[in-house]
Amino acid sequence: MLTTRNSGRCPSPRSPANSRNNSKDDSNDLKTPEELFLATVDEALDLRRSNRIDKHISKARFPIPHATIEEIRYMPERGVSTVRMQRYAAH
Repeated sequence: MLTTRNSGRCPSPRSPANSRNNSKDDSNDLKTPEELFLATVDEALDLRRSNRIDKHISKARFPIPHATIEEIRYMPERGVSTVRMQRYAAH
């Protein structure tokens, strides 16, 4: 149950809400317990990674926090090519 203290958080992988969602999914009948566990761990890690990135972006106070690599204007005087920026974005 979400309270005002933790209302911004997603349910933990071990929470009853998450296990209810997993038990109602018919595709889980074909998976072993180990596969279900690993899938839940992967989802939790992805959520943590996403939250950590969002936190760092908000702390950085970028002028346009939702800007993307595709929106960059590649002016010749800057000396940065599209290929180089795509390489930077991959890391």
